[in-house]
Amino acid sequence: MNIRNLFTKPIDRFIEGVIKADDEEHLSTEMEEYIITRDLGAKLKKVIDDYSSKTEVNGVWISGFFGSGKSHLLKMLSYALVNRTLPNAQQGLGDIFKEKIRGNIGEMEASDFGNCLRIPSESLLFNIDQQADASTPDMESRVLAVFLKVFNRHCGYNPSQAWFADFERAMDQYGQLESLKERYKANTGKLWEADRPHMYTIRSDKFATAYADVTGKSKAEGLQVLPTYKEDFSRSIGDFANMVKTYIDQREPRFRLNFFVDEVGQFIADDTQRMLNLQTIVESLNTKCGGQAWIFVTSQANLEQVIGGNPGQDFSRIQDRFTCKISLEGNDVSEVIQLRLLQKKTEVQPQVGKVYEQEQDNLRTLFSFDGGTASFPNLQNADHFVKTYPFMPYQYDLFRRSLLGMSSHGSFTGQHQAVGQRSMLGVFQDVLKEVGDRPVPELATFDQMFAGIRQALRPEFLSSINFAESGLHHPMAIRVVKVLALVKYVDAFKATPRNLAILLIDQPQADIAALQSKVQAALEVLENQSYVQRSGNEYAYLTNEEKDVEERIKSVLIEPNELTRELGNLIYGNVLPRHQVAFEDNRQHYRFARKLDGTLAQGREEELAVNVISMLNENLGNEHILLSQSTGRSELLVILQEHPRLLKEVELYLKTDRYIRLQTNEQQPDSLRRILREKGGLNTTRKRELVATLKDLLQSAKLFVNNQEVGATGDAVNRVETGLQELIRATYPNLRMLRGVDHYQEDDLQQLLTDDLPSLFGNETEILTEAEQEILQVMSQRRVNGERTSVRNLEDIMGAKPYGWPRPVLLCLLARLFRKSRLETRKDNLLLEENSILQQLPNSAQGPNLILTPVAAADPAALKRLRSFHQDFFHQTNTGGDPRAVTRQFREALTEQINTLDTWLTRQQQYPFTSQFEVATQQLQEVNGWSDEQLLNDLNTVEGDLLDLNEEVLDPLLTFLNGPQLREYDEIREFWNAQRPEVEALDDFDTSPIVQLLEAHVLGRQLQIAKSVMEDAKARLQEQIESERTKAVDEIKTLVKQAQAVDYLRTLAPSEQEAVLQPLFDLQMQVGSF
Repeated sequence: MNIRNLFTKPIDRFIEGVIKADDEEHLSTEMEEYIITRDLGAKLKKVIDDYSSKTEVNGVWISGFFGSGKSHLLKMLSYALVNRTLPNAQQGLGDIFKEKIRGNIGEMEASDFGNCLRIPSESLLFNIDQQADASTPDMESRVLAVFLKVFNRHCGYNPSQAWFADFERAMDQYGQLESLKERYKANTGKLWEADRPHMYTIRSDKFATAYADVTGKSKAEGLQVLPTYKEDFSRSIGDFANMVKTYIDQREPRFRLNFFVDEVGQFIADDTQRMLNLQTIVESLNTKCGGQAWIFVTSQANLEQVIGGNPGQDFSRIQDRFTCKISLEGNDVSEVIQLRLLQKKTEVQPQVGKVYEQEQDNLRTLFSFDGGTASFPNLQNADHFVKTYPFMPYQYDLFRRSLLGMSSHGSFTGQHQAVGQRSMLGVFQDVLKEVGDRPVPELATFDQMFAGIRQALRPEFLSSINFAESGLHHPMAIRVVKVLALVKYVDAFKATPRNLAILLIDQPQADIAALQSKVQAALEVLENQSYVQRSGNEYAYLTNEEKDVEERIKSVLIEPNELTRELGNLIYGNVLPRHQVAFEDNRQHYRFARKLDGTLAQGREEELAVNVISMLNENLGNEHILLSQSTGRSELLVILQEHPRLLKEVELYLKTDRYIRLQTNEQQPDSLRRILREKGGLNTTRKRELVATLKDLLQSAKLFVNNQEVGATGDAVNRVETGLQELIRATYPNLRMLRGVDHYQEDDLQQLLTDDLPSLFGNETEILTEAEQEILQVMSQRRVNGERTSVRNLEDIMGAKPYGWPRPVLLCLLARLFRKSRLETRKDNLLLEENSILQQLPNSAQGPNLILTPVAAADPAALKRLRSFHQDFFHQTNTGGDPRAVTRQFREALTEQINTLDTWLTRQQQYPFTSQFEVATQQLQEVNGWSDEQLLNDLNTVEGDLLDLNEEVLDPLLTFLNGPQLREYDEIREFWNAQRPEVEALDDFDTSPIVQLLEAHVLGRQLQIAKSVMEDAKARLQEQIESERTKAVDEIKTLVKQAQAVDYLRTLAPSEQEAVLQPLFDLQMQVGSF
């Protein structure tokens, strides 16, 4: 049986696919076949209730996407409410509609609608965009102009010239319009309506004659009538409402005048003034007409979307006008199509149901989409299959979304891109006709939907398919490109090869794998010729402009090294971003070079490396050659599997990115900027997918270290880190020497260099770990070779093969050796102690300046000898518990002694005998410069000399300098410096003992002799002073007596005499007390 024989009504009967507001042909059939679905029935209840009972409501807003039936509903309501009876019809259109309400909603609602029918009314049905006059100069008045035009036509007046209609209305009010029409026809032989456009111009004389004949006025007055009306014409919304009110008042009581306005949302969208005009019209009609003038409008978007959600008072008022809202979501389009187009004959339903029973499992499996595609409806049961056959449930929803997407992206023709220009019902009927002669159980495929909307598509959207049809000799590719065009803007559908194959299934027993293979081959053809673009595993149709951009992108030149660099960036910048790895055995970090096909991809060269072998390597697939090339290298070899598209996708990513960056400027047209934005978004997705692909490839890659495959599990990062663990073990076998000390971090230096030894090493100060012994061995060998060893030298040696010791661990080992007295550290030839080492050692910049010297293990006898010498030489006990502490205390004491001697040497001018310290200081400084090892092993060579020096020079002189004798020496020196001339002037007095004492470089008994001479000199000087004082006093007394004997003095008063003699008395007192 063929498919066309299944249905109760002929599938090729006339069904108006495009619902036009002014199309009255086939009205009876249209009303009879009109379907009131459950969803629509529920929403009509409020309209019926408001219309039949409420007067404060006069606005109905019907919204819905393309094919949802909003224009159809508007048209049906306009004819149903006036209950128009067509010629040869048994019922009025309203009665037919009422019966549908009774059958689909309920008896009560049917009764209420009957009340609506009892309200006398007239309907004015029109598409506002079609009726709008583009020549209207005032854009803000276009809404009013359309309403005036339609109302004037309804009244029988001139619809295209509102001022002329005003003249006709005035003549009508005077009862003269019909007479004027008849007179004009009698005079001219022309119908009034046909000649109206010319009466103002070439027919003005004929008009004036007829006007004068009817009104009794002169012809001259008749010539001025129309110019006057035209010049004085002015209409406001209020005037229009008054005209409607007058019209209604001339009708029977309760009369309604209803305006049914199609596609209002498109007309007023984004135009605030038009929106406000519509609001004012609805508001004024309600106010003037008291609810007797209603406005029903349709819009693709709901009211809130049209007004943009503006919270202002003006926009809230328009919402108040359209309180009755019907939103046709389109979810029940399938119900309409099934009831009106797909109803099966009773006798064939079992046969169709049997198809489902036999193939139900297969059907459900075949039509299950994958890859994140939205959950489209699938078959529920046999009854569902019978109702929808030969279509599948997903096709209704997917096609609805397709039309919505195309509309929102401007793919349809028309000033406002009204998606209502093609109904889904009409498209499904076209497909049904196409498959009508095919046998049951064949199915309709989704690509067949394309023909139904082809004529409504913009040329720029359609051109790629036109080119494909004329240029491709590949039927499957043409089918696929049509499907891709349909789903281009359906975000919920993932256009993968499998999902596309599902859309092309034409029978229940289809081989989906074979079909998918054909689809894949077709996609490759389409992609190669830029009809589609690929992003990961998804494909998208390209419009003509998009196709041009795609071809330009593909022509961008990318150098091979750019491809290599980008692949390296993707791997090491996104999948494996780390440049170091923590070794699990010691928790230390090891840096590694990041290479791609043997060449550094990121960062710098390191001793360890990860080397990823990619599709760019000519030897990929030849494992033997790759392993031989890797022999002897400290690298983790990562061999990726072949991938058919990876390099092409990387290249396309680079080309797209470069093209977008070069094309970005403000002068580009909006359409190109949109395409570039979309390309940028797809390229971002492409990069994410490239990263995901590389993660998968790395997760399945083979890993090798030293030509041995590494068994690793987990994701890409975990597997590579596992491989690096094996690489570290293989490259650095001497890491085993660090057992027990491999946990050290740089922060541990403080404790190692400052804590007491027992807390650090217990009683095992003299025991060395294997790692410490290795360090001493390396330094000793370098010493034998005549090489000095700096900290930097050791870092380079011990950080490389075969050691791989982390720097923090090495520094801590050096600190341990230093504390165990097995290592000396110098900088600028100065021996460093703990505090200095703690400051300098962590500073990598000081590494070359810190010179290390190994120290042999201390001889206990030598240690005892140094302690004994310390006691003898410094007269104090050395309390050091280990060789380092003993030598440190000895150096501290020796340094203090040298500093003391140096201080006294600076006072040789005062104490010439301190010159004996010069030789001693030199000897002591020489010993102080010895290493710890020399102090312990070579002290016996100078021990006797130093003790003799101490006994003969240092002890005696320091005792002298620190005792009471120094004060006696200072007293003699100060006396001699103060009284030397007076002492030398004494008769028969020998000063040589004092002079000899103060000039002596070696002290003997001179101090006591010089002290005795000083005492004699003091006595001699005192006697001399007394004799001179007595002599002076006597001379002063004589002078006083002589003065008193002068006659003049006697003439003075006693007080005046005393004043004259007072200086002599004062002098006498001074000399007497000297």
